[in-house]
Amino acid sequence: MSIQALRKASDEIFDTRSKLLNAAEQLLIESGFAGMSARATAKSAGVNIAAMRYHFGSKQGLFEAVVKGRIAPVNAQRLRRLTVAEAEHPGSVQAVLDAFLWPVFQAQSDTAARLLMARVMAEPAEIADPVLASLFEEVVTQFTQALHRCLPDYSPSIIAHKLLFVVGAMSFTVLNSIPSHFKVSSNGNPSFQELLAFCVGGFLASLEDAQNLSQRST
Repeated sequence: MSIQALRKASDEIFDTRSKLLNAAEQLLIESGFAGMSARATAKSAGVNIAAMRYHFGSKQGLFEAVVKGRIAPVNAQRLRRLTVAEAEHPGSVQAVLDAFLWPVFQAQSDTAARLLMARVMAEPAEIADPVLASLFEEVVTQFTQALHRCLPDYSPSIIAHKLLFVVGAMSFTVLNSIPSHFKVSSNGNPSFQELLAFCVGGFLASLEDAQNLSQRST
């Protein structure tokens, strides 16, 4: 097979995979995991059902690929921003939480991304939780460690617990906001600055009480 033929075949494989992902994402948004069947996805993508099995193995594998396609770039940006934040603002809880929150907030300017994550969060735990856990494990670990470096007097377990409240505030905000709330720059975005101030204030205000409660229970 010539190089040109190999390139054509490679392009066709990539095109088929992209069609399946796009079709699956739309079905997931509209009908949830239950409606994102292999047959419906293949039909919507205009490809043979065997192609879905070839590229993703199973319906769960397709679901994971769709969610990962949206989350992985956001998490990569989070980790890049965290590196910069710790270098430029060592010991700053606000800088760390800014790095954690802004990539998600920015991504929600994409309506499809916001609708997809809203649907994923509504799926049964046995479907969504394994996928979300695998995608967020590294990010949660890195940010918990970074916050512990900012606040070494508090245990990592308490910091991780408080980070869950930050995630809750972030999720509610981005999934219930309108597109006009999302801007290009975090510094010039009032909605984001309010969210950041709320998360930083709540994170710091509750730490001492949580530490005291933890010590009393041991």
